Amino acid sequence: MRHFYLVLFIAVINSSANATIWRVNNNSSMGANFASINDAVNSASVNNFDTLHIEPSGTNYPAFTLTKRLVLIGVGYYLQQSPGYQATAQWSRIGGLSYLENGGAGSVIQGLDFSVGSGISISVPNVVITRCCFTSAGVSINNGANNFMFWSNWGGILNLGSASNLQGISIRNSFLWSFSTSSTNTILMENCYCSTYSTSTGVYKNNIFYNTGSSNITSNSTAIFSHNIFYGNPFTDGGVQASNLVNITNAQIFSGSFDSSNQSSLIPISTAVSNGAGENGVDIGIFGGATPYKMSGIPAIPSIYLLNAPGATSGSLPVTIGIRSND
Repeated sequence: MRHFYLVLFIAVINSSANATIWRVNNNSSMGANFASINDAVNSASVNNFDTLHIEPSGTNYPAFTLTKRLVLIGVGYYLQQSPGYQATAQWSRIGGLSYLENGGAGSVIQGLDFSVGSGISISVPNVVITRCCFTSAGVSINNGANNFMFWSNWGGILNLGSASNLQGISIRNSFLWSFSTSSTNTILMENCYCSTYSTSTGVYKNNIFYNTGSSNITSNSTAIFSHNIFYGNPFTDGGVQASNLVNITNAQIFSGSFDSSNQSSLIPISTAVSNGAGENGVDIGIFGGATPYKMSGIPAIPSIYLLNAPGATSGSLPVTIGIRSND
């Protein structure tokens, strides 16, 4: 995980030596630069490679259309499940359906919650979405969205079915409600926890496919499945492709039933059959591999997790601030 975020950090820094960080908050009393993401995008002062900090709020932010190459950073989600990381339990929530269109290529989005809206639609290349929450919201990956990276996210209905000839699609360490793609896209999915899927192409390894009613995998499929776990047996006419585990039960991996609002429900037990069963001996599932899932999508930047300030006083004002780094 450190390798990916180091590369991402260097890439952003190298291309944005003079970039500006802007605050976005829809509470006017907070004195932010902008009240919405669209206000920032449409501002002539905001340039490519700038960063927008989408601050937590009790009011959802409206959907946005990203037409500049920007970095969007929220505070994460399900923060009550990760105490001690942020000073607030409020999230940075996005309503409606957001779009990444011409000009938005190369943008990075992390720490935002799209689950209260319809999700996001991507039609430009080199976009990174990481540490975001979608639950059952959609992620539409359209023509032009080459080299799309979807890493360490919670939820999402990923649909590449209307796109063709996409290259470099990387999906890692994420929980997915469903996944579908056409037969001409180049995909690598690894260390995910996925319910339903529809695919005949791509490489899939170290994943857990937990819906026994998912699509069958025929012997003439060009998709490569290795070191995966299936709760059923989708290999109906060609036997089990090498290294996959089939007809596994939930109790062989987890201590209880899956709960889409409880990230801990996907932490394997110590005796899980998934432990060490992946390619090169890594653990199968979202917490395995080189880029393990990050609880609550805490962004890879320093955060204030403690702030104690008394009321007005006639003397000096003692203030306690707790700051932590996050990887």
